[in-house]
Amino acid sequence: MHRLIGLLVEKTRPCRLLRNEALFSFRSGFGLFDITEENRDTYKFRTSPLRNLAVQSAFFHNGAFISLSEALRHHLDAIEVGPQYDPVRAGVAADLTHNTGPIAPVLRRLDPALSKLPPLCDQEFSDLLAFLRDGLLDPRARPEFLRRFIPASVPSQLPLQVFETTPPRP
Repeated sequence: MHRLIGLLVEKTRPCRLLRNEALFSFRSGFGLFDITEENRDTYKFRTSPLRNLAVQSAFFHNGAFISLSEALRHHLDAIEVGPQYDPVRAGVAADLTHNTGPIAPVLRRLDPALSKLPPLCDQEFSDLLAFLRDGLLDPRARPEFLRRFIPASVPSQLPLQVFETTPPRP
């Protein structure tokens, strides 16, 4: 288990994501290639760090998963489950269910160390999920703490945006 956690941490550092193949790249755009137009940058994506996953509402560079548990299941066996990914079944927003591209080129470029991860029993999976969700969480990143920093108004007097998870201030 510790070896798996070490591998995940090592392989998901943002700087490695741009040097190596994208670990989380998944059916959306061509990654860094869209900026550099270099073929070697195809399917290389910058993804969010592992800290504060408990307060993230979507996972992977394109929001392909809304459940940390499902994102982790995919990540642990991308070669097997990747081709079966269905954005509608994953429950993502309607605008993310279109323009899905081929997954085969992405899977061919997957880091070989990630294509041979050891299978996890249910308890190991639960432990890893708890570590990712709770062990790397800064309590100050929780919405209930951050909401107090939302201003009541802005100098331009334009209305503030209201998000699903951010109720308007009284």
